Amino acid sequence: MSKKTVSGVMLTLLLTSVLAFAFTVQSHRAKLNTIEEHASVGTLPELGEFTGVLYAGTSNLAGVYRYTSDTGWEAMTSVPNSEDVRIETPHPYPDNYVNTWTITRPSAAVMRIHFTYIRIESRYDHIYVKSHDGIIINHYSEEYTDIWSGTVPGNTIHVQFTSDPSINYDGFVIDRLDWSTAQGLGIQEYAVLSLVDYRGHLYAGTMSASNPQEGVGRVHRYDGEGQHVWTMVGDKMGDRVSSLIVFNDRLYAGTSWGSGRLYRYEGESKWTKVVDYTEWSGIRSSYVWNNMLYLGDVADDKIGQYDGTTFQHIASLGGSCIYDFESYNGCLYAGAYQGRLLGSPDGESWSVVSEGLGPHMWELETFQDYLYMSLDSGELQRFDGTTRQTVWTAPDGIISMVACGDRLFIGTGGEAGAFQGSVSGISRIYQFDGVQVNAISDLLGRGGVQVLHLAYACIVVKLKETQGKLYLHVYDSQGRHVGVNYQTNETEMEIPHSQYSDDMNGTITVVLPMEVSNFNVTIDGKYATQAIETYNLTVTFLTSEFMNEANIQSSIPKGFIKEYEVLISNDGEIVVTPEFSGAIILPLFMVATLVAVIIYRKKRSIAPKKGLLHFSQG
Repeated sequence: MSKKTVSGVMLTLLLTSVLAFAFTVQSHRAKLNTIEEHASVGTLPELGEFTGVLYAGTSNLAGVYRYTSDTGWEAMTSVPNSEDVRIETPHPYPDNYVNTWTITRPSAAVMRIHFTYIRIESRYDHIYVKSHDGIIINHYSEEYTDIWSGTVPGNTIHVQFTSDPSINYDGFVIDRLDWSTAQGLGIQEYAVLSLVDYRGHLYAGTMSASNPQEGVGRVHRYDGEGQHVWTMVGDKMGDRVSSLIVFNDRLYAGTSWGSGRLYRYEGESKWTKVVDYTEWSGIRSSYVWNNMLYLGDVADDKIGQYDGTTFQHIASLGGSCIYDFESYNGCLYAGAYQGRLLGSPDGESWSVVSEGLGPHMWELETFQDYLYMSLDSGELQRFDGTTRQTVWTAPDGIISMVACGDRLFIGTGGEAGAFQGSVSGISRIYQFDGVQVNAISDLLGRGGVQVLHLAYACIVVKLKETQGKLYLHVYDSQGRHVGVNYQTNETEMEIPHSQYSDDMNGTITVVLPMEVSNFNVTIDGKYATQAIETYNLTVTFLTSEFMNEANIQSSIPKGFIKEYEVLISNDGEIVVTPEFSGAIILPLFMVATLVAVIIYRKKRSIAPKKGLLHFSQG
């Protein structure tokens, strides 16, 4: 489940334009080479230059992975020890059978076991999974296949079985043991269902048991580099935390089952329950649209909205579960059980747009002027507002998607958070460019890629003019240059991970990584075609948390240059100072008034320090 936030038309439009640029980078002389061959598994192909980070949350066990160009795919959670074991009852087991099996690993801090199957008489025969001090972790009294126990603290697991005097079944088989020397998100949880950045940290919403209606929902915060630095900041939040989202600069968590409960984060490990709607079974999905938080029920096709103070139930359309929301062509859509696509022009009146598309419509994502829909059958379909078509079929269900520029990232596998969640699947990530699909990861976990989350942070310098040819040059504090070298007629991108684009129609754009906080900008009128040319220079600090922009409108005589020093603070404040070379002094009547106005600032949530995803090299 990818959780998305739309918070401001200006931010959305600029993100879209910058991301589109980032994946279609052009030098002064030639376009970036296109991808023509399938990428080898485990390698992310060159996708154009862009600074960001791609996160993936997985199941069985819960895992969080990220991609950077320097390290490739990197686990952010501890990887447990895993070994084959064989513990089983007689087949069938006798009457009045009582036995206890004990598994001990001296250095373990937490453990769990996997049942190949459980076939016992419902209500009369019982299996108990207990900790070393006798606390019951799981109680089974019916049939299951391919199921993991909850996590058991300590270095010992006790499995107790009892049968009554009659009716004998096949019993159970335990075939696998996972254990870790350290407690943490990886071994403690079964699946990561949601990821979001909030005030400089990455947060993960989880479920602790493979049965979606058992276990505990929690929220974990990533506090630094390495695999063991997750802090649990929310506990006992329903059976699972299905949704994390930032709304009005506050972090919210939607949980399941029992009631439609929405929690607001107050810091440290404190949460305030702001919605408890008993007519719902839980909150499965969330989305911000038109300054309103939309919520979807986990058990029925029910939709509600929350304005920061009051929750209102607004639609019941039958069916079972709202899996995802997405805006497209001015309307809000919802993907639901049985492949139903629901739509609303205003968020208030809802109707069934299309149905019978498949068993589950897990994800919706807007990409390249289409609304893309992912199905449990593995079909990737696109919708233009009238008709739909299948463009690709994955080897397993498509359960997560996120779009960035001209790439749609796709996660496959078994959906852990469904009414009867899947415990296994082909847990892999693909990219789609609108024509071709490439695998870009090895198998990540044993279950599925439950959520994809893309974060980004960059500095955009843009020169726009309409009268003639001005050139833009950027130099960092080490004198490294981004711009056209007049002697070689080639574009130089000496600043690592920088980008340069000239649309040959009056707009030049330079993208810098966010760590370049001090640089100089030069506007060169050497090749200007007019005696005096006006221009607009913008410097934008852009993340998926907020945007801060300085806008300068000025003019320059032919043959002259103008220079600006740019300083960007740690919190994204921009200071632009004009500088004039001693060799070129503009007459006073030619000096235009400098206007540097911060025109927009809207905070959302990203942690720029989490790592960098560089799409190509500068």
